[in-house]
Amino acid sequence: MSSSKNIIDLHGVRHEWVEEVLEKSLLGYHDTEGWEIITGNSPLMIELVESFLVRHWFHWIREPHNYGRIILTEKGWK
Repeated sequence: MSSSKNIIDLHGVRHEWVEEVLEKSLLGYHDTEGWEIITGNSPLMIELVESFLVRHWFHWIREPHNYGRIILTEKGWK
């Protein structure tokens, strides 16, 4: 993890461990805005991450030129 920003790199993480990694990395932090999640291009990995983010009320953006990177924008009600 970089000192200037928080990055969760899921390369090499098994699909069945994604939920646990995200829980330990994101839940409990008051400010996750600007955190990055690197999913790679696996459609299943992206689906697992987005499902977690929806269930836990995170908002995020995806850059058009890098589909395997999710940037958290805020947490809260839509």
